[in-house]
Amino acid sequence: MTSVSILEEFSREQLLDFYKDMLRIRAFEEETLRYYEVAKVYGMLHVAHGKEALAVGFAKNIRPDDFVLASYRGHDHALMKGIDMYRLAAELMGRVTGVNKGKAGSMHIMDDKARFLEDSVVGGQIPIANGIAFAFKYLGKDSIVVCFFGDGASNIGAFHESLNMASLYKLPVVFVVENNKWAITTHVSESTSVDKIVKRAVAYNMVGMEVDGTDVLAVYRVAKKATSIARNEKKPVLVEAHTVRIRGHYDGDILQPYRPREDIEQHRKNDPIPKFRAKLFELGVLNEELDKKLWREAKLEAEEAYKKAEKDPFPPPEEALTDVFPGEEAKIPSELTLLSAKDAEKAENTRMITYAKAINEALHEEMEKDDKIFILGEDIRWGGVYRVTEGLLERFGPERVINTPIAEEAITGLALGAAMMGLRPIVELMYTFTYNIAMDQVTNHIARIPYMSGGKFKVPLVIRSPNYTLASVGAQHSFRNEAWFMHTPGLKVVITATPFDAKGLMKTAIREDNPVLFFEHARLYHVRGPVPDKEYYIPLGKADVKRKGSDVTIITYSRPLYDVLKAAEELSKEGIEAEVIDLRSLAPLDEETIISSVKKTGKVVIVEEDEITCGVGAEISALIMEKAFDYLDAPVKRVAAPMVPIPFSKPLEEYVVPNAKDVIKAVKELLG
Repeated sequence: MTSVSILEEFSREQLLDFYKDMLRIRAFEEETLRYYEVAKVYGMLHVAHGKEALAVGFAKNIRPDDFVLASYRGHDHALMKGIDMYRLAAELMGRVTGVNKGKAGSMHIMDDKARFLEDSVVGGQIPIANGIAFAFKYLGKDSIVVCFFGDGASNIGAFHESLNMASLYKLPVVFVVENNKWAITTHVSESTSVDKIVKRAVAYNMVGMEVDGTDVLAVYRVAKKATSIARNEKKPVLVEAHTVRIRGHYDGDILQPYRPREDIEQHRKNDPIPKFRAKLFELGVLNEELDKKLWREAKLEAEEAYKKAEKDPFPPPEEALTDVFPGEEAKIPSELTLLSAKDAEKAENTRMITYAKAINEALHEEMEKDDKIFILGEDIRWGGVYRVTEGLLERFGPERVINTPIAEEAITGLALGAAMMGLRPIVELMYTFTYNIAMDQVTNHIARIPYMSGGKFKVPLVIRSPNYTLASVGAQHSFRNEAWFMHTPGLKVVITATPFDAKGLMKTAIREDNPVLFFEHARLYHVRGPVPDKEYYIPLGKADVKRKGSDVTIITYSRPLYDVLKAAEELSKEGIEAEVIDLRSLAPLDEETIISSVKKTGKVVIVEEDEITCGVGAEISALIMEKAFDYLDAPVKRVAAPMVPIPFSKPLEEYVVPNAKDVIKAVKELLG
């Protein structure tokens, strides 16, 4: 474009505003590097040199109520989204005054008020962007989401799952590929099957755009079009921005031996700041004196931000223990709180209904109360594989009962983003083995974002899924992984065995302002039990003594409860009275009920279907040894599956899955 046409399109004030912001970003990053060299900024550091034009060009088309997500090289986007430079510097220095109280560091800056999130997992932010955009659409807002990520992220599964889902649901999100041609040490030509990543937009039936990411004016124009489509037409856009990486992947990657010298030099020549400076001189908008003045102002702001942050204290050590669960626990009216199976049996109008029906009732009742609750998963509109969600579509409609593609990472990421915006998603994963696919979103994001944000983001969501054993479905479907999540800080883990417990705990889980994983068991869906006709809730973290006894404590959960109760009745005929504890929640764990029973009986058997090594039983054994060792009359005994995958053949499967006979044998061995 000619100088005249540029000045017709942009005012001198606009052009200088672009330039000032580009200088602010560069000045902050240069000051960050200086503090990094003396270890006052520490950890991993990835600076945004070369991305300034892209950040600024988009920022001028993004509103305060829009949400921006970026990768670990995202200080530029954080500043442009309105995060205070001083508080950003303080976070990079690990100070208590940082954006996230020193819990995020350089790669995880996030703020609920500024509506910004930076993610250190390659492409991990892409599914979350869908969820935030889904929430905006669900709530009738005209806000949009802009999600930035590198060229390397365009080859991961989350990218493809998420773009498909964004297009399918017509979500207002702009996906921006910051293509600097290098994914750490690998050139895009060696990692990507297409010569232009924007071509992938066609596969997902979305608008694709391409732009020189080093030209701030070109970026501005493309950003204006892309954000307009997302905002006004409510559909996603894929933008490929060709940027440069002037420095190494991270600050220690100085020599970049994997990279041709001419490539490095070419990227330096395309530095967007000198390019735009030259353009402004050519337009007569900038001169030497003004240029020096603007540089001084930018540098002074960065210097003062760091000087101020450097004087601030580090967080007190005990701050490390806060914000794991920043959301409030479920609020349950005391008159609606029931604690045990005996409460169910005593209640008026108790019915005998199935485990599946009990969960179905819980879903119906809670969705009736709160229109921010929605449920999503594979095949759920038709009741799901086990008919647990039957009738929800007819009652609540397709906006709140959402069939998804087979895309567990995108499903859980969408739920996370929606929960961060105040909705209350319920995810159904068809089987627990699919957690293996969704692990990044569940353990890296759902469990950790509340903590890393310093409590700024709360994640009120529930993920439901069935365990599966004794059904001859083989090793991949017969999978028990609840112990993995018991070990993950930031997740609450509920695992029920009876219809009464399933309904009461599901209702509480939905009301919880923290993430809850709710494990069901496919072999229990048709089991019947007493469930009160009136509304009730069961608090999380409360075990239930299903049977009183004085000779031995048997601790269990989920389907093995029925084998344990059967074993207890057989033992009773021989004069051995077992106390049976159903844990119901693994996190939080009811230590009080466990220790109280151990003190009474002095002998303990722990029964679980999961493999024995590093399982739930191992954790409870350690707990008892630490807190009730003096009350033990014998070592704790464990009954669990051996360290083998669950086999297909019935005799083999029955051999490895514990049963009542195994429990009886363990108790008798313990009693000598």
